[in-house]
Parts: sequence; C-alpha cells; structure tokens
Amino acid sequence: MPREISLSDVKDLVGKEIGISDWITVSQKTIDSFADATDDHQFIHTDPARAAAETPSAAPLPTASCRSRCCLP
Repeated sequence: MPREISLSDVKDLVGKEIGISDWITVSQKTIDSFADATDDHQFIHTDPARAAAETPSAAPLPTASCRSRCCLP
C-alpha cells in the first residue's frame, strides 16, 4: 500500500528496495497504442524490423510510462 513520505525521508531510501510489482509484457500493440496516444509514430516505435536494424535501443518514454500502467490496456 502506498504511503506518504517527506523529502527528508528520501535520503534514507537510497539503495533500498521500496516496492516490487509484477512483470508486464510490453507488446507491439501496447507500443502502437502509446504512439497513437502521443502522436509519436517514429519508426523506432512502430516498425520493429527497421528499429532493430537502425536503432538498437528502446525509447525511454514508453518504457517509463509502464511504471504507472496508465497507458496499458
């Protein structure tokens, strides 16, 4: 269950595990939905073959957004 902490409490949490969630699968459908929602249809999101050949890294924003699951079905 989430709890409120003060800014002064943050330093005591550095290096500590503060929560674990279940693994989720980020499918191409999820990535395409994110691209639609953000109007960001660059090939690195929507064309896996081209992205693998030209850009061997995941884009940070879709990856980070999974933390809150706000964009996942």
